[in-house]
Amino acid sequence: MQERFRRFAERTTATLGSVWVFTTAVVFTVLWGISGLLVGFSDTWQLTMNTVASIVAFLMVFVIQNTQSRDARAIHLKLDELLRSVDGARQHLVEVESLSDQEMEELREEFRAIHERALRDGGRAITGGTGARPSRAATRPAPDAPPADGPELPLPEDTAGGGAPERSGTPTPPPA
Repeated sequence: MQERFRRFAERTTATLGSVWVFTTAVVFTVLWGISGLLVGFSDTWQLTMNTVASIVAFLMVFVIQNTQSRDARAIHLKLDELLRSVDGARQHLVEVESLSDQEMEELREEFRAIHERALRDGGRAITGGTGARPSRAATRPAPDAPPADGPELPLPEDTAGGGAPERSGTPTPPPA
């Protein structure tokens, strides 16, 4: 059932976000306004449009929320994979979204200090730490996080030599 709803939500969001559906809604609203002239803008006429609009808006909140939640989870997974694959990245930031609000605030302050230090140093990128003791949140592993070493992840062929692949600005076709 959950998979069926996911597919339904994706199709509905894609369809309702199209220019054709928006144009149809505008045309419907204009026709509804014109029809008001014919019926004298009666209470029933207003109630009908308000009811239809409220029901559609109520249902769309859930469909859009489902799609946005799924997209957010996918982005978190992609960022987690990047953290795990970049040498020097703080592996404990994988699944940082599971930290408490206080721990996230400590991390935000730590990153703010890094930013301010970079500005004081003439805008140079800082590759090391802040020079200060890391926050409790920065040193606490995420729940269910793999060990710091973690399992070996397979590297794409273009990064097998070490380091990041060269980026020319054009996509590389997949290997045949």
